[in-house]
Amino acid sequence: MYCNKCGTPNNEAARFCERCGLTLGEAAATATAGGAPAYVPVAPPMPHVMESDPRVRGGMAAQPSAEKNPAVALVLSLFIPGAGQFYNGDNKRGALMLGGALISLMLVAVTIGVLTGAAIWIWSMVNAYNVASGKTARA
Repeated sequence: MYCNKCGTPNNEAARFCERCGLTLGEAAATATAGGAPAYVPVAPPMPHVMESDPRVRGGMAAQPSAEKNPAVALVLSLFIPGAGQFYNGDNKRGALMLGGALISLMLVAVTIGVLTGAAIWIWSMVNAYNVASGKTARA
């Protein structure tokens, strides 16, 4: 069965289009005991961003932070791990990275803090740049 809106071929038993979420014609109306069609909830329209990437189903594709400069996010995370995430509006991840960096700083005496601190520092810079440029979605 083909969708009337986007033309995508769907399974004959499908009630909704796999691509745009439109309720499909005859398959959407399932018969009850009296032969009347049962209530079928209509799926909300999918954002246009999702239509551009067929691999994305049910989630949001990566979108740039509202006009954030990737270079600024990178430099902020270069000096303070997590600061680039706060700049991008990703406060949970920023707090996680800042907390991890502080714990790593305390563990430097045990030597493991050097490795974990470096890993968190690099992860913070790469993630801040990617989120600001739209390559990775915010959590």
